[in-house]
Amino acid sequence: MPLVERSDELSHLADLLADSVSGKGRLAVIMGPISYGKTELLRVFGEQAAESGVTWLSSSCSPLERDLPLGVMNQLFHTAALPADHRARAAQTLREAVHHPTGTEDAGDWLSLAPRLWTVLLELSESRPLLITVDDVEYADLPSLHLLLYLVRRITSARIFVLLAAADRPQRVCPILDVDLLHHPACERIRLNPLSIKGVADVVTHELAGAADEATAAAVYRISGGNPLLVTAITEDYRNAVKAANGAEPAGIPVGETYARSVLTLLHRGDPDTLLVARALAVLGEHGSPRLVADLVDRTADTVGQALRSLRAIGLFGVSDYRHPSARSAVLNDIDPHDRVEAHRRAAHLVHAEGAAATTIADHLVRAAHHEPPWALELLRDAATQAVAAGRHDAAIRYLRLASRATTDEGERALVTSLLARAEWLLNPAIAERHAAPLHAAAGNGVLGRSDTFSSIRFLLWYGYLDEATDLLRKLGSSADELDLEDAASLEITGRWLSLTFPGVFQEVSRDLPPFDQTGVVPSSFSVYLQAVRALDTVLRRGPDIEAARTADQVLRHSAVDEPFVEAMDSALSALIHADQLDKARHYCSSLHDELSNRGSPTWQAYFSSVRAYIELRQGRLSAALEHITAALRIMPLRNWGTAVCLPLAVLIRAHTETGDYESALASVRHPIPESHVKTRWGFPYLYSRAQYYLRIHNFRAALSDFLACGRLMRELDLDSPALAPWRTGAAEAYLGLGESEPARKLLNEQQALQYRQPARVRGNLLRVQAAAGEPRQRPALLRQAVDVLQESGDGLELAYSLVALTRALDALGDSNKARMIGHRAETVITDCGAEPLRRALSYSGGGDSGGSGESSGAAEGIGALSDAEQRVASLAASGYTNREIAGKLYITVSTVEQHLTRIYRKLAVNGRSNLPVLFHQNQKVSAE
Repeated sequence: MPLVERSDELSHLADLLADSVSGKGRLAVIMGPISYGKTELLRVFGEQAAESGVTWLSSSCSPLERDLPLGVMNQLFHTAALPADHRARAAQTLREAVHHPTGTEDAGDWLSLAPRLWTVLLELSESRPLLITVDDVEYADLPSLHLLLYLVRRITSARIFVLLAAADRPQRVCPILDVDLLHHPACERIRLNPLSIKGVADVVTHELAGAADEATAAAVYRISGGNPLLVTAITEDYRNAVKAANGAEPAGIPVGETYARSVLTLLHRGDPDTLLVARALAVLGEHGSPRLVADLVDRTADTVGQALRSLRAIGLFGVSDYRHPSARSAVLNDIDPHDRVEAHRRAAHLVHAEGAAATTIADHLVRAAHHEPPWALELLRDAATQAVAAGRHDAAIRYLRLASRATTDEGERALVTSLLARAEWLLNPAIAERHAAPLHAAAGNGVLGRSDTFSSIRFLLWYGYLDEATDLLRKLGSSADELDLEDAASLEITGRWLSLTFPGVFQEVSRDLPPFDQTGVVPSSFSVYLQAVRALDTVLRRGPDIEAARTADQVLRHSAVDEPFVEAMDSALSALIHADQLDKARHYCSSLHDELSNRGSPTWQAYFSSVRAYIELRQGRLSAALEHITAALRIMPLRNWGTAVCLPLAVLIRAHTETGDYESALASVRHPIPESHVKTRWGFPYLYSRAQYYLRIHNFRAALSDFLACGRLMRELDLDSPALAPWRTGAAEAYLGLGESEPARKLLNEQQALQYRQPARVRGNLLRVQAAAGEPRQRPALLRQAVDVLQESGDGLELAYSLVALTRALDALGDSNKARMIGHRAETVITDCGAEPLRRALSYSGGGDSGGSGESSGAAEGIGALSDAEQRVASLAASGYTNREIAGKLYITVSTVEQHLTRIYRKLAVNGRSNLPVLFHQNQKVSAE
């Protein structure tokens, strides 16, 4: 490291040396905190003095040589700069002094030999000025200090400059040094100060071979306190970080192993009490008041105060804590493990007596594995609750695992298990499932309280333990008359939520539960839950109700994002989504995700990422949907999603399908799903997405099967809501693909006759499929209505499908100008969605960017890709023949006809036989030309 900001000190030392050269012997002591550059200053000054013709005698002291008699003097008089004869005389004198009977105990007798050493020095100074330097003089042996004092008293008229260097210490133990030498009338003290920000910048610039900007210098200064050793350590860590990153500049100031080692170097080279206090402060953290530190290490307040001043002086401590967390970690790790455990045990009792926060006390208990105090169990539970609310789920789990060892009471253990299961679920559902059986047993035996039983029911449902959850619900329902107001509210909330999310389970227990809307006035926290779940119930069973949407909006707007309220906010968010309030839903979902990310709950982060993906999907933003669902699955893989796994799968299947990545869509379709998982609120969109996949690859039989299965399940479970999955229009589209128009029209009429208001996206979808099922001349009017309705819904993908259908319908009727105009608009919407298969399908019509000849040639090229057999089947299908009629005409099976049509639709990139006449008409035009 360069000698920075020491030019004033060097200049002053040069003046003192000049005085001594003129015959005015001088004594000076350089003082400063450890590693503030005093050794470097001595070296540079000594070298400069030697270059100017001064004889330089130097020595450096060490605590390891403190008991070596006259060790400092032996170093001085064995310096190479000393002439041989003078060196020999001094050596003889020192040998006699060391072997003197009282040489290390009583200076009065053996100091009679000191004049001989003084004579050697005086003779040297007569020929050339003499500089004597002693570094770390506080570690000098006692006889050497006696001799130094003897010599200093005689240098007044000699050409000798004695320069000592000593580190600041909270306490001195040697009166010769503290009283006689340092307080000698001729002694001048030179204090070294920490580096300024400019000095830090100079060091950083020198070490890293580049100018350090003001922000970097300020950051390094904050971490190091201006201590040169720490500054250079930080620059070394910076170089290591750059090397590890293959030359990439790190973000911020990297603080690593070199810094940590330097911290320990400073402490171990310092005063023992300072090290002891530093360790106590590391154990106590931000609660390390001087009084608590004194109690922990059994030292006086004055000792602790001196140690604190020393820690601040050497750049480790700021106003009330370590300047950098790495410093505290280094000190903690340096403590013997047994001593560290004992320190945390004592600290737990001290901070408990002080009335510290539960989490602070719990941290010490955990680190000491100490759960014996009578107050430990309740405190650990309280600390876990606070930690969960603050997003410190790891800490909550540690507290609860210790708490589970603090009791043998069955009820207390069950309560701890319930809390632990929730905390582990928030962090990683995979590790929490082990608590399912114990919780079911505890709740079933009445050991677990009712509020925790409600939580356990949802916990069991997540993992698919439907029978166990049903068992607990029946027991709660049987004691409904005994419930207080809060438990009655919890029961209604659970019942409503079940009817919407696990309708199969609800059907099993509905007779055992009291009727809804029987709950009176309840506390505000329960009111939020009730409002949210009632709003969702209204939207799914009656359609997009304005008042329900307003209630959901208020819940999301005014509720705090605390762990107990997240599930209520999820219900409110779902109400907005299914009421087609997608922009609002996206805003709130983004806020929820960000807030929960800050609170460190991976499970909720993943869940709301998938909800955001679902919203993006419903708005037709396919790339955004895939981006958010990919982020969700990075946080929590599919195997950890429990019964909610259908939600991410629904998004994956539909988004991959609509972007044309059929291979990825198929992988998600093939992901194994237990039947119980499909019978959930998330299962219906999953079945609908799977059916859409089959529909888009023209496997109409499979699509129809899934659409009808979805509808059958929704009706059986009394949740036949088009807002969740408009299965009737999907099934009708599949029937049209199979050429069976009559059952298609029946389903469309049934959809239209539903007795509640349908969301705009559902109405637009219905109009589009009605147009496909109707006469060609009726299609444009219906499709224009669909476009108008879908613009209101915000569903870009459904809008794109309707625009493409309208383009084809106009083109089929010969209205090419309007078709081209609508086609351009369709192209824009398709681009926004990222629906590549739909773009390819548009290129065969009169819309899009193609001109007339391009359209005809594209159609001809597409039809030319068909085999002769496929062209015969396509021609008959385009003429309106059913699959059975085609099979009879061509003497093939119905199954063969379906296989031919599947390949035809894929090669021509069309959605069904209703699009075939347009293409064959275009082919005839090309042939005529």
